[in-house]
Amino acid sequence: MERTEEVFENLARAAQDTRRVQGATHRFYRYPARFSPTFVQAAIEQLTEPGDLVFDPFLGGGTTLVEAMRLGRAGIGSDINELAVFISQVKTTLLTEAAEQHLRQWTQGVGQYVNMQAPADVDGTWRDSGYFKHMESSGLWRYRKAIQQVLDAIGWLPDNASREFARCALLRTAQVALDGKRSPPPISTFRTRLVDYVSEMLDDMAALRREVGTDERLPCRILKQSAAEAHTSDLFREQKPRLVLTSPPYPGVHVLYHRWQIGGRRETAAPYWIANKLDGDGERYYTLGHRKEKGLATYFRNLEASFRSIAQVCSPETIIVQVVAFSDPEWQLGRYLDALNAAGLKEVGEGEQERLWRDVPNRRWHALSQAKHSSAREVVLFHKVA
Repeated sequence: MERTEEVFENLARAAQDTRRVQGATHRFYRYPARFSPTFVQAAIEQLTEPGDLVFDPFLGGGTTLVEAMRLGRAGIGSDINELAVFISQVKTTLLTEAAEQHLRQWTQGVGQYVNMQAPADVDGTWRDSGYFKHMESSGLWRYRKAIQQVLDAIGWLPDNASREFARCALLRTAQVALDGKRSPPPISTFRTRLVDYVSEMLDDMAALRREVGTDERLPCRILKQSAAEAHTSDLFREQKPRLVLTSPPYPGVHVLYHRWQIGGRRETAAPYWIANKLDGDGERYYTLGHRKEKGLATYFRNLEASFRSIAQVCSPETIIVQVVAFSDPEWQLGRYLDALNAAGLKEVGEGEQERLWRDVPNRRWHALSQAKHSSAREVVLFHKVA
């Protein structure tokens, strides 16, 4: 399907949805700068047919793959962030009814698992590697201990899918309690929320299982690799993506994809400890380049390399849809488009006069001619292989 005026208008209407993120497994974790599921659903419905392949090379929280599953499309996603891969795998791995029952039974013992009077030994490797940084201060040591106690209890679950699901529920609970909070709630609140979130997430997972079925479900595959390595994957030999739907890191915008800020904006890599994954590097590793570099040369060089690789796995019919924001769109948008052109892509549509801009706080979209630029705004770009 081509991008037409009707498609453009349908996508604009979908993007105006003001409801909170909900449905399927989208609430499992609040990934930074995450997609609107309503917009993703509309883009897949408008630009693909059942059975087509949808590819997200900057996978993030896995919204694209979840919606591809729901709509009967095959999905491939990739990301360099171990945390993104973990979250996306949990959100797209259907639990059996037996696993669901094990998890519901497991939550009945949370009151016993989390006990400040009981010991909780930690693997010194995590501490020595810095994953507990800022988590053992006078105000947060109880959370470090409570999380370890839950992790110990997760080991009693009988299968890997259940254990990964429980880790994700713990990750969500700890994020709500700690990320961006100067003072976390009492441990009693943490215990209650963990039970509530496991129950809510199991309900959402069961609903997704009923929605997509299990007998003839199309494959959903997740790669831990850079977008610049897309062309090296064998997964695209049998089928080319009909739609590339993604949100690359924003140039010049401060987004922490890999850390939480706790106790007054102090960074911690604790999410990786909870997920049992390794943190790759500093912020610039996950954002294609340092946001304060003059001219953002590293960012745009890596962006061009990524989309040159992405272009190699596309067919002439593939539509590439991106949602991206800028710290200074007056010069960065043009430089961004230049990088895509150099990578072998061409913009679809009437360019500037038909770009959709979104005010993030108010969830509104409008044409560029009506917009006042700011760093809190996102634009939708449509491209094809040149």
